[in-house]
Amino acid sequence: MLFFNKKITNYLLFFVFFMFNIGPLFSEEDPLNQASLRLETLIEEVLKRNPNLEAARDRIRAAAEVVPRVQVIEDPEFKFLSDYNNFKSKSAFVPMLQYQISQTLPFPGKLGLKGKVAGEILKQFKSQEVITKRDLILQTKKLYFQLFFNYSSFQINQDNRNLVKNLIDASLALYKSGLAGYEEVAKAQVELQVLDEQLLMIEADRIFIVSMLNALLDRPQKDPLGKPTENFASSTSFSYETLERLAMQKRPELQEIQAMIDEQQMIARLAKREYLPDIAFSFAYEQITHNRSDNAWEASIGFKIPLWAGQRQGRQVREAHARASANRNALKGMEAQVRGQIQNTLGKLKANDERLLLYKTGLIPKIQEALKASEASYRAGKGGFLTLLDSRRQYQDISLEYERTKAERESLIAELERAVGVPLEEIQ
Repeated sequence: MLFFNKKITNYLLFFVFFMFNIGPLFSEEDPLNQASLRLETLIEEVLKRNPNLEAARDRIRAAAEVVPRVQVIEDPEFKFLSDYNNFKSKSAFVPMLQYQISQTLPFPGKLGLKGKVAGEILKQFKSQEVITKRDLILQTKKLYFQLFFNYSSFQINQDNRNLVKNLIDASLALYKSGLAGYEEVAKAQVELQVLDEQLLMIEADRIFIVSMLNALLDRPQKDPLGKPTENFASSTSFSYETLERLAMQKRPELQEIQAMIDEQQMIARLAKREYLPDIAFSFAYEQITHNRSDNAWEASIGFKIPLWAGQRQGRQVREAHARASANRNALKGMEAQVRGQIQNTLGKLKANDERLLLYKTGLIPKIQEALKASEASYRAGKGGFLTLLDSRRQYQDISLEYERTKAERESLIAELERAVGVPLEEIQ
């Protein structure tokens, strides 16, 4: 018996240990806190966590409830009347009770038009969700490539720190041998301090970029993010005609304005239907209190006379047509703006590609060659110190500009996607 109880106790202890430790075994790590951070993962998390996008979806759910609601007739009305004359005892008035129920039915077609108006408003909220999503993707991509450039700047800073440290060692060796003055050592040390200052600025920029990304992710500002991996688009050639055609079809802002036009057209049609009156049906039961054999049923029908149609319904029609016309003009303006955005971005992309080619095939190889030659000449005691410093600075500046231009190209492609309204994969 004792053995049996001890065995049960061991099983219970094992069960408690298993329950407390199964969570960590199967829990998933936060993908944003990994050593490397992929752009696709970041975008996915932003779209999953951002409260603005969730708010847009809530508005869609609310608007979707309006469409069926406005197509339901008004509630029926019930009345109870008690007629009893106690002013004259000898009056011929017959006391009675009356039960009445009435129902107003809108003229055929009105409820359907109300549903169509609500449907166009629902389309606008759906377009707003797409706009919010596209804006979030654009912001995320821009910040991601800024963060990538920040890490590239950090690496360039570290490489130049190594160059300057070697330069300090070389100037000290030349100073000890009497081939150079101590001022060259001091200048090299100043170069190292300048790089230290630049490193502080790089770290401050990283804190700002990470905080902006955490804001999009609805996370605490100090939560860490992984190091971005290089995820640059391949060389692409875009046709303006293709992009313009896709933008006119896919750009959510254009779809939203078109839904606003359709909404006002439906409102105008509904206003014209208001010339036709709604019909009210009423049924009543009259109960004679002193003689039930005289009880009676009563039915009635009524409708409103649109006596002031010119002042009310007519103005509603003209108002809706004016709003629709304004939205058509707004649509034309937006289309022109979209075309300008596409053309402008394509021009910037072309210039950016030319700069990248110039850096990759010309400036970077030449400045690397010049830096090596200056360093070798200076170590041999033949080259000028200022020439070496100038080559080192040019190498750093050109390397930074090259990395910045690469990041700018990706941001431009993201802006092109936003201008067209579809992802890059659908453009190609």
